[in-house]
Amino acid sequence: MPVRLPANDVQRLLGDQASAAGETPRGLVVCGEELPPLERRFDPTARPIEEIIAEIASRVPAEEWDNLPDDPTGNLGHYIYGTPKR
Repeated sequence: MPVRLPANDVQRLLGDQASAAGETPRGLVVCGEELPPLERRFDPTARPIEEIIAEIASRVPAEEWDNLPDDPTGNLGHYIYGTPKR
């Protein structure tokens, strides 16, 4: 059974997921009501995502990085779903 949310809740949940044109994704109708265009939100002073990721990664101890598999993408199905390794 689909979950029905009020339009303002959906808009709040979508937040920055607006399309590049800054509009509600085409054809999005919630509770029989088409959502109004979303406002684009861009903060030119925000830190680049790669800096944030590097900062978080720097907090992980080296011995934990050593526990990562050598082939994470080659055997992604194995690590996520338990399928046999290739």
